[in-house]
Amino acid sequence: MSSEVPSTSPQTALAGQAGQVLYRKWRPQAFAEVVGQELVTRTLRNSVASGRIAHAYLLSGPRGTGKTSLGRLIAKAANCASPVEGEPC
Repeated sequence: MSSEVPSTSPQTALAGQAGQVLYRKWRPQAFAEVVGQELVTRTLRNSVASGRIAHAYLLSGPRGTGKTSLGRLIAKAANCASPVEGEPC
């Protein structure tokens, strides 16, 4: 009996089959692509466009509301040298 652990996790196995893991394939890449959070995305886009990104944002809510996606977009926008109309590079 072998006690070896398979070298591929379910995520990498799925990535190999379809080319990309679903949560990476369909995650929004711009504030305009976020659905159902118009007020939040407009506020964040305006803060990026004006160059006044706060040192912290508190994202709360039930799972599936886009907290991680918005956090990733904020980080992407904060690291962008020249954002266009508040959208991340």
